[in-house]
Amino acid sequence: MVLNNRKYGYLFAIFATPKFSMKKIIAVVSALVFALNLIAQTTQPINRIAFGSCNNEQVEQPLWDKIVAQNPDLWIWMGDNIYADTEDTTVLKKCWDLQLSKPGYTNMVKTVPVIGTWDDHDFGQNNVGKDNPIKKASQQLFLDFIGEPKDSPRRKQDGVYTSYTYGPEGKKVKVILLDTRYNRDKYSKKGDILGEAQWKWLENELNTSTAQINIIGTSIQFIPKRGLFELWKRFKESKKRLNKLIVSSKASGVLFISGDVHHSEFLKDEIKDREYPIYEFTSSGMTHYNDFYHFFNKRRTIGKVYFGKAYGVIDFDWGPQPAVSFKVLDTQNNVVREHKMLMTDLGVKF
Repeated sequence: MVLNNRKYGYLFAIFATPKFSMKKIIAVVSALVFALNLIAQTTQPINRIAFGSCNNEQVEQPLWDKIVAQNPDLWIWMGDNIYADTEDTTVLKKCWDLQLSKPGYTNMVKTVPVIGTWDDHDFGQNNVGKDNPIKKASQQLFLDFIGEPKDSPRRKQDGVYTSYTYGPEGKKVKVILLDTRYNRDKYSKKGDILGEAQWKWLENELNTSTAQINIIGTSIQFIPKRGLFELWKRFKESKKRLNKLIVSSKASGVLFISGDVHHSEFLKDEIKDREYPIYEFTSSGMTHYNDFYHFFNKRRTIGKVYFGKAYGVIDFDWGPQPAVSFKVLDTQNNVVREHKMLMTDLGVKF
């Protein structure tokens, strides 16, 4: 992608300068993230989305050049984008700044639009929810990192949830990014994950969507019914509510993407009163991974779980037989897991 708008010409002038400060680098990267995302929302159909989670800013990051080589139209952060684990905002900012200074990441955001949400380790501390004492400051630091404008409404709401729609009529992809942290209760069957304001927003996003594909991004897994990690199932009423909302909205081609669990897998499940199944693509473990699997979800997992450093790719084929392909790519850009679905089998409306 080429930025030819004079409005952004100064960004490249700064990069072309032989000597510039780290502060300038960080400011430029943040501005590029936002500028590229604006430009990406055009009349051109989106063909490839890359996404990932569980990325430690303190260690080697082998995937950024591989991601660029795949030429994605979009990169989505799915949470645990850094591992700050702190209630000290100074420490948190340093962690975000370190990630922004990584050469591979800096190179990617020059050409690939970036959007995203967060999870516990970049929100505050492990498994923390609405009781996080620094959540307001943490929100602003995350939005600085992602390149959100200072006057954005996203900075004034309680949480970082948002949505984006890409592509022309008949080939639209909508990405709905949830915030499963800011308003989340402690574990309870009746506990809430999103908070009432976010629920009302989500209902409107699904009810009014004209997209063929609606991707719901949740930092924690949605489909699994058991597991060692945080799951929507631990909040039984919230999961029921979202299932009912998907059915009542009649939204086209609903898919989930998620992170958190330090492995990659494809999942499929049925929702009562919905003709089409729901699919979920979990891509987790960009810099580290677990080499075990909680076998509870074998009935809902498609194929084998992948254990290794990896990122996810979703390909859209808008040809005579429109299809969606899930792919897990490793550090050598090998496709180590893949699953293809016809859009008609996802309930896509054209």
